Amino acid sequence: MSNGDTCNTCSKTIDNQRDAALCSSCSSIHHIACVGYTPEAWSKEGQRKAQWKCATCKETIRIKTDVSALVQKQKKLEENLSLFDKKISDIREAFDIKFEELKTLQTQNMDEVRAEMNKIIQAYETVNAKLSAIEKKPSIHDPTGVNSANPAPLPGQSTLSDGSVLYMDAKIPATSYYSAIPHFLEDKLRNLPKFREHDDLSILQFLSGLYDLHMIAEKYFIQILERVATTQNIKLLQRLLADTPNQQELTFQQVAKQVLNTLTSIKTRMSFQLEFLFRPQKNGETFREYVEDLTKYSIILQAHSPSEVIEIILTGVNDQTRSKFQFQTTPTTLKELDNLIEHVEKLEKHADTSKSREDLSDLSNFAKAHFSQPKNYSYRPQGNHMAYRPVSPNPPRQNLSPQPWQPRGGYHPPRRAPNNNYTWNNQNRQNQSSNSPVPKPQRQSSFRANNPNWTTKFKKETVNFAQPQYPMAPPPWSYYNYAMYPFPCPPPPTAQEQKTQKTEEKDGKSNKTNQKN
Repeated sequence: MSNGDTCNTCSKTIDNQRDAALCSSCSSIHHIACVGYTPEAWSKEGQRKAQWKCATCKETIRIKTDVSALVQKQKKLEENLSLFDKKISDIREAFDIKFEELKTLQTQNMDEVRAEMNKIIQAYETVNAKLSAIEKKPSIHDPTGVNSANPAPLPGQSTLSDGSVLYMDAKIPATSYYSAIPHFLEDKLRNLPKFREHDDLSILQFLSGLYDLHMIAEKYFIQILERVATTQNIKLLQRLLADTPNQQELTFQQVAKQVLNTLTSIKTRMSFQLEFLFRPQKNGETFREYVEDLTKYSIILQAHSPSEVIEIILTGVNDQTRSKFQFQTTPTTLKELDNLIEHVEKLEKHADTSKSREDLSDLSNFAKAHFSQPKNYSYRPQGNHMAYRPVSPNPPRQNLSPQPWQPRGGYHPPRRAPNNNYTWNNQNRQNQSSNSPVPKPQRQSSFRANNPNWTTKFKKETVNFAQPQYPMAPPPWSYYNYAMYPFPCPPPPTAQEQKTQKTEEKDGKSNKTNQKN
């Protein structure tokens, strides 16, 4: 291989991927023989390959176990397993009942389904007859109908081996009905990930998209490969197609193996295995989707046998899927794995129906808990707080006389007694004799004599708000709408009038000075 890696133990090149061991801690690569494994023992490791660590990393790890805690956990696990078996038996009984009900419904509706199928078959035959009649008509490019199967290309176009039209200037295949590739694949071909030779992840994404196209239309794989190699200008695929004498024998596995071995290293491919193949099942991912995804990457990477892939799948499933497993022996063939997938899907559908009922109750409880206001809820608006102040059951008569508005609401009179002309504080106590408004002939010697009403209590008055409090009871009479008229105001003076006014002022001043003189 052109991109071989060196062993960290013996510093020799690793030529075969199956002879390499990748450390999951420090990502160092070694020969399996250098770390004490034979090819047979290393192939039996299976899932443990992903957690293998080299000797350097093992020395830094110390594992301590508490035996008593493990015993308690084991007891709890046994109790949970007994409860789980009981629930599984209940689910089986419910599933058998539903299955019998479906059988009865199927027998009742079989006649109706047969009638509908006969109608569909008749409609299909009618459409097929119309299509055959249309195909017999002459083509637009060949009015005579002699060469309608392979029409001549238009100016500026060329044809590929699959019969599709390729524009010479834009390098984009025309989506005409003469192309051998079905029309429903055109959008998928345009959305295929871009192939970049120096980006390992883009290479894997490209092969993943090519695998999906291969699974959808395996019959047209060679035409799809030619189209992709031409539109994306992939020299490696063009060379591979040119070097293959019989292109019909070219398979997806050969293409993926050639691309990965030529453009990626062993370390890169092993890191792809750890990331895409030895991964656990995600939350919300069904068992079938998980199996299909791992199967796809196992076909692309081609590093494990089918039995090893099945072992990896069964090891990486989550607890929710594992609770639906029911088998006496571990599946070892693809047929047994397919039967397990169908069994898990049945249980998943039943779990979805029961979960929908629980979600309805949870939704109602959520609405009660989060959308009902508590009793002590008080709304504090950002604005004029006077309109939202608490109002007594019997509010006093409001005085709406214009008073200066204060930020805290209402007008506060100065803190002074009646007949007092100044406030009493420490600052003006010494200046009383000079600042007192009482005339000097009537002024006495003491403050009490000058302020006889100082000790009288303040009058209790209602607070005058800038606006009435709400809510207010409407008056028993109806309001009268008065007509509004604009206030008369003289227009602003013009420039000429301003000049004349200034000259008149100057003349008046001059006349006054003359009269004085």
